[in-house]
Amino acid sequence: MMRFLGVAFVFATSLAACSTDKEQSSFGLASSYFSQQQFAPSPRFNSLFAEQRSVLDIEFIDLGVTGKLILEQQDGAFARYLSADLGGVVLQRGILHSVYGFGEPLAGAELSQSLSLIIAGRSGVANRFHTYVDGEDRAQTRTYLCEIAPVGPRDVMLEAETVQTTLMSERCSSLEHSFDNLYWVDTLRGEAIQSRQWVGENVGSMVIRVTRQDF
Repeated sequence: MMRFLGVAFVFATSLAACSTDKEQSSFGLASSYFSQQQFAPSPRFNSLFAEQRSVLDIEFIDLGVTGKLILEQQDGAFARYLSADLGGVVLQRGILHSVYGFGEPLAGAELSQSLSLIIAGRSGVANRFHTYVDGEDRAQTRTYLCEIAPVGPRDVMLEAETVQTTLMSERCSSLEHSFDNLYWVDTLRGEAIQSRQWVGENVGSMVIRVTRQDF
């Protein structure tokens, strides 16, 4: 199964008609990373298959696009996953930190307050800071106030095993935007192994699921 990751990603077969030019543009940018007609994967991507690595299954909910990325680097709590043509997702203990190459310029997030509550399974209020880069390469930081609460225990099927997790909810808002995130937290690992997280206004929310490599 995994050898197909080195050739192409899965592209959704259908999508409802987009209502705005912005939505159409976002769809094109995101889906280009999963089209089966794109160029061959880079040597940087192919070199990752020399050893067993975890794989990230992702789905852009609003765009109807799905695909897989492979772990490139693990640096403490941060994991960087790479696509065949060098798009990427960075997670901090399973929580979205940054995205590049998928139509949403999320350069980074300061989410330490949310992270501590989510991983510990506690209720509370936290501030989030998201930094986006605009079309003129200018950084813009947005602040969100978030309410976090446990929903309850949930079993998650992770390949052939059932993992016991705690489902956590996060509801965030600013003067301009609001969004809801869900996290299935494996307390033994100390990270979210499955989630639905808001990326930004261009591409909306993304479902993320961490799996092992399958040869």
